[in-house]
Amino acid sequence: MDTPPPSEFSELQKPLEHFRAKTKRLKIHPAELLLLWVIGVHIVYLPWAIGGMRPWSQIISLILAAVGFVIALIPRRYTEEQTGSNSFRLVMAPRLLRFPIFWIGLLLLGYITMQGLNPAWSYFQSDRGWWMQPIDYIKWLPAGVRAPWEYWLADPLLISNRSTMSVKLNGSGDA
Repeated sequence: MDTPPPSEFSELQKPLEHFRAKTKRLKIHPAELLLLWVIGVHIVYLPWAIGGMRPWSQIISLILAAVGFVIALIPRRYTEEQTGSNSFRLVMAPRLLRFPIFWIGLLLLGYITMQGLNPAWSYFQSDRGWWMQPIDYIKWLPAGVRAPWEYWLADPLLISNRSTMSVKLNGSGDA
């Protein structure tokens, strides 16, 4: 295939000028850029860490989620270069409190916490195998299981759900 000479490129590209924006591209706020990097690292890290099934990977994921959440909640001052109009200060905490998914996630974390604090079964192991044995619990509260960390009980479940909730809220623009 023959390539047209450079002088013909400008003629070929003239129809594309119709689609190009005439406005100046706005700068992204440094805190938002940092937040995007933290969320990106977190999302790339999770599959690399074997899906977050090991305690060390869940703790690192929780730390990344907490850092992202804190960055998202830091008040930001936008300049005219970043908005294209008047400068203003953005405080995200009030918006977070009005965001229904935040409250739904908080209810889920509270439910999982109650299960972890109110076990109805306990894990036992001997040289002949393992078994679950019923234990006393508060019957009108959600019940859980007392077992080692590796068996995906309340603690790892809380960490993974906090981490997921934080990434979703940070990426939604409402937190």
